[in-house]
Amino acid sequence: MHVLVLHNQYQYAGGEDASVSAEIGLLKNAGHRVTELTVSNQGLDDLGLVGKLRLALHATWSVRQFRKLLQLCRDVRPDVAHIHNTWPNLSPSVSSACHAARVPVVQSIHNFRLLCLNGLFFRHNAECYLCLRVPLLPGIVNRCYRGSIGASGAVAMMLAWNRLRRSWARDVDTWIALSRYSKDLICAAGLPPSNVVIKPNFCFPPNRVSGGPECGTVLFVGRLSEEKGIGTLLEAWRMLRADNRKLRIVGDGPERSHVDLMVKNMPSVQVVGWCDKRRVAEEMQRASLVVVPSLVPETFGRTIAEAWSCARPVLVSNIGSLAESVQGSEAGWLFEAGNAKRLAHSLEHLLSTPNALRVAGEIGLSLWATRYSPEENYRALIDIYESSCRKAARFYSNSSGLDE
Repeated sequence: MHVLVLHNQYQYAGGEDASVSAEIGLLKNAGHRVTELTVSNQGLDDLGLVGKLRLALHATWSVRQFRKLLQLCRDVRPDVAHIHNTWPNLSPSVSSACHAARVPVVQSIHNFRLLCLNGLFFRHNAECYLCLRVPLLPGIVNRCYRGSIGASGAVAMMLAWNRLRRSWARDVDTWIALSRYSKDLICAAGLPPSNVVIKPNFCFPPNRVSGGPECGTVLFVGRLSEEKGIGTLLEAWRMLRADNRKLRIVGDGPERSHVDLMVKNMPSVQVVGWCDKRRVAEEMQRASLVVVPSLVPETFGRTIAEAWSCARPVLVSNIGSLAESVQGSEAGWLFEAGNAKRLAHSLEHLLSTPNALRVAGEIGLSLWATRYSPEENYRALIDIYESSCRKAARFYSNSSGLDE
């Protein structure tokens, strides 16, 4: 199968970029041909006023990208197009171009930008669902995207225009939600359930490191930004007895300087910074517990899958897909999102029960193999592609070809 993959990369690489890269690798390893079209958000902050206005129009519906994609589809003739993030450089016009070229379109829902201006359901350090009740307006008034009315208005314009022309209903054959929670939200906002399938992300098995976990070592992996709950974790860590306990923070992001300042007088905390996937796996295998303190519901908890692939248990916020993954699994525990005292209490208890951590980690490894392994993901992904091709073939059964 020949797959065309489209993705707009972020300024700070995170779980979404890692998931797209892993999926491309999975397809290539299985012998499929992959044509990639990737763009980056680097340099957007340096645009002047005129440049930002042009970008806002481009992000709503890019004629240039439409023409480029239409020609690309005619040149390389992919069997299916898989779209990931389109904001802001690709725009929803890319799905329309693929549709016009009679290429089946699959699109993954990696964030909630179709429903929320910042894609997070997060405002003023708490969950926020106002735009589900009063579409778009609260997000503009509250400057939810980049703290700017203008930037928030640009996202709202993109959403309003494409909702009006029904871009996502008519130009995408199959939507991939990463969790039941994500599917329920996106369908409540208008996407037909029959067009949305659930396929979680996955991760490759790590190279095993010698030795077991370091007793009392806790690991955070993720973007250093407010919504990821790093502040809650550091507040909770201050409440613990630090004897023989270590917290290691892997990641980078807009809050890096603030995090460095917060841990200045906390000798048991080390900020490692950004690491490649091999180093992340090593860090996980040397930890006894991985913490995911996110303040937002998330579409999927990639860190959970990675921790379980390393046979490490997780302690995660009790919201969204994070709770969905862990609840009832016996491979992790939940705590009240944003509640530092509850997190501290959970950490204190779990770090004093190393045998329970070991058993939970072994269960997590089994769950990874059945839920989040490359083999399981590959079968599901190919099923989705083939189903989308059949659906598109029926739709175009009265048409005669790609170049018509």
